[in-house]
Amino acid sequence: MYIILLVSVLLFSSRSLAEVVITAREPIIEELNNVTARGLFGFDVKAFLEKNGYPFENHKLTTQDGYVLAIHRIPYGRNSSASTFKNETKPAVLIMHGVGSSSVDYMILGPERSLPMILADQGYDVWLGNNRGNTWSRKHVTLDPDKNDTFWDFSFHELGLYDASAIIDYILNATRNEKISYIGHSQGSTEFFALTSELPQYNDKVNIMMALGPAVYCKNLTSPIVRILKDHYKLVESTADYFNLTAEILGHTFIIETALKLICKNESQYQEVCPLILFLLFGFDSEQFERSIVTTMVEVFPAGLSMKELKHYLQLVKSGHFRQFDHGELNNLEIYNKSSPPDYDISRVTAPVALYYGKNDWLVGTADIDQLAEELPNLVENYLIEYDYFNHMDFIVAKDVVSLLYFDLINKLNEINGLAPLPATSTVSTNYITTTLTNDPTTQPSYTETESQSFTTPGSALSINNFARISFLFVLMLRFVR
Repeated sequence: MYIILLVSVLLFSSRSLAEVVITAREPIIEELNNVTARGLFGFDVKAFLEKNGYPFENHKLTTQDGYVLAIHRIPYGRNSSASTFKNETKPAVLIMHGVGSSSVDYMILGPERSLPMILADQGYDVWLGNNRGNTWSRKHVTLDPDKNDTFWDFSFHELGLYDASAIIDYILNATRNEKISYIGHSQGSTEFFALTSELPQYNDKVNIMMALGPAVYCKNLTSPIVRILKDHYKLVESTADYFNLTAEILGHTFIIETALKLICKNESQYQEVCPLILFLLFGFDSEQFERSIVTTMVEVFPAGLSMKELKHYLQLVKSGHFRQFDHGELNNLEIYNKSSPPDYDISRVTAPVALYYGKNDWLVGTADIDQLAEELPNLVENYLIEYDYFNHMDFIVAKDVVSLLYFDLINKLNEINGLAPLPATSTVSTNYITTTLTNDPTTQPSYTETESQSFTTPGSALSINNFARISFLFVLMLRFVR
């Protein structure tokens, strides 16, 4: 039953896909795009940033294979100005999102705890990328994502070789900097390692790569959802092929957003279904998850991905290799001149790399991080977050992400870019909590196992029957959205 449910959720929210050969062209660099900064629906990133005192720029570029990408920029922080910015040379940092996400996921926690805004206040020129196919980058010079299934013929391989490379070159051209700093969460790291192993000249364009929960080697992940899909990969693949449902999955639609807001709002008796689904995928950490931000989260997440992306990751989990897409033996012979896809050569990733990972990340096992760390030729930081329940989404939305992670990450980034370190202890106040920035491990948040594993709040008790009902309604909703 649960296998059918998982396959149904994925397949009934997808579209058909036809295989195409991508032909490379010279990248087209376009000027600043001043069109609306609103996504497909409710969230207006421009209004959000300006309300909090930050400038916003919306740039667009066209990749070599014709995808039009949106890049969001915060050129300076609240304590600076446009006139001051024009006379300064700031270090540029690119932040790349994970699977099914977008640039605005990093802003959900607000100015005091969101990494892009903190970095802007620290003196960085902050750029946030959006990969092809997500809410902000659903354009192509010839293909319509809603009509042409060939639009969705990509995995993280293309995201690295085409998207990440184009974004890096665009930023270097716009800022006239010699190098940028790169921060990638999950797939944002995957595409970087694919890029720099296949096109090693891009190593010289980055002064540091900071990998947050890098999804590279995936054999030891523990998410039951992903493991079920991996164990029944042939069922997922054959069912998708039979129904020709192999294009987009988990796209952001008005119906899904509205339904999730109703289910996940504070007054809903089913609210705990929402964190439960996230915990089953990313790892349980109830204490660090704020229910109050869920309605904002569903305005921006999920942002869409291709079925091929999912299949490529399931192949990594199944094989234990970090390698290119497996098209099947016959097609592999034609494409790669061998029956199995080639591995990405991590030894060619010579840019300085800092790894950050958690003990409770169900999508990135510590053993897989150990393998990656051993193979990287220029590892400058291997940082295990001490909090026992830190999971895959905590890199972005944990209540105490500043003290748990960002303090050390920013100090490393400042060291690389020649900026002063943060004060040993400083206090940041928010509407939710008061966070102490410190490098003293004795001040880190600690919780008992009972507290951290509890995910039931008064008035929102979750039963198996309720979960089954919501799951069934969710599948039906996905089936008839498109």
